[in-house]
Amino acid sequence: MKNFVLSFIYITAFCFAFITNAQEIKKPSEFKAIDFLNKGELDMAKAHIDGYIAEPKNAKKLTKGKPWLTKAKVYSAIALAEDEKYASLSDNPLEEVMSALDKVKEYEKESTQTYMEAFGPQLPGFAAPIVDNLYGAFFNKAVDAYNADDLETSIENFEKVLVVVPTDTNSVLNIINAAYNLEPADEAKIRTYCQKLIDLNYDKPTGFKYLAQLDLNLAEEMRAEAENAADSAKMLEFYAAALETVNAGRKAFPEDQDLQTHQINCYIRLDKTDEAIASLEDAVAAKPDKQLYFNLGILYDRTDNFEKSAEKYKKAIELDPDYYDANFNLGAMYFTLGNKKIVASGEHKDMNGKFTSDEGKKLEEEGKDLFGKAVPYFEKITQLEPKERQSYEILERMFYYLGEKEKLAAVRKQLEALPEAGE
Repeated sequence: MKNFVLSFIYITAFCFAFITNAQEIKKPSEFKAIDFLNKGELDMAKAHIDGYIAEPKNAKKLTKGKPWLTKAKVYSAIALAEDEKYASLSDNPLEEVMSALDKVKEYEKESTQTYMEAFGPQLPGFAAPIVDNLYGAFFNKAVDAYNADDLETSIENFEKVLVVVPTDTNSVLNIINAAYNLEPADEAKIRTYCQKLIDLNYDKPTGFKYLAQLDLNLAEEMRAEAENAADSAKMLEFYAAALETVNAGRKAFPEDQDLQTHQINCYIRLDKTDEAIASLEDAVAAKPDKQLYFNLGILYDRTDNFEKSAEKYKKAIELDPDYYDANFNLGAMYFTLGNKKIVASGEHKDMNGKFTSDEGKKLEEEGKDLFGKAVPYFEKITQLEPKERQSYEILERMFYYLGEKEKLAAVRKQLEALPEAGE
């Protein structure tokens, strides 16, 4: 889904009229560069300021900020030029602007007129006029392109914004959003700008989330399409990369629930069950949640810690008595454990069905006890899903072994009224 782009309304500080009557250069001059700039003859303005700065005899004059300010103005006009004749005069006009402004800052004191003209009042909220003008122009172009679904042009202009204001997190966020919305998504730009957001110490976990989500998406795609061991290995690499990002994100934003969810998913996919359990226990301690308890029940079941598994499923059911999945899993766990004991007890019977050892009797009693624990949960499931045949079939087996004749007859009658599986 297309994300919302931050809008920016900006009135440009300067307006240039572009005239194309280029003239021959006889002697490079800073003053002529300014004159041609004011006339809009950017090719001549560039030729003069470049020639002036390149002239060895002007080296001493270049230890002042004025010629560098002139260069910044000329290259700023080139960067903003709509006429391709002028726009093509430099491959990197914005970089030239910023480099020239650095020279102004190096050679001028803050109290000088040149410094003030380049950077404006040194007060909070004031940006350099040239930078401010470029920022507004390219931000507006980026927003317009984004809203017109021209995402590549939007990204291109937001990147120009970042040349002049490298710390502008709004532009970084918008590049990430646009890159995600491209078809296909631009993975390289997503990675680059998520990392930039992280490096800028953005006060929200957005960079970590987007970066982790990218690798999780790629891992899930590989999981669905993997055809061989190499594919599976690549899938695990994506999960591992996502986990590394998430762990770093959680150090910076330990309370963020989305990052914790990503972390748990990564642990599960990477078969890091103990780590997943620890992370889930932290999450549910902070905020009890039926889904978290349910997931803990699954993980404890996976480690054969059935007591803990039952405890977590029961917690989920306490929060939502009609929680189908928790009722089914808890009932199924008890039934499976009980059925194993019933089957095992049969190995201690003779041909007449009599027990040949106390161990057999003990196993059967344990099995029946587990069946008794499973029954209420499958009865609940028949209430929640009265047409689900499997639950009645499980109840039928349990009632048979428990000797519950009336309940056995009732459940068999219910089964007769239900369609056969697959019908």
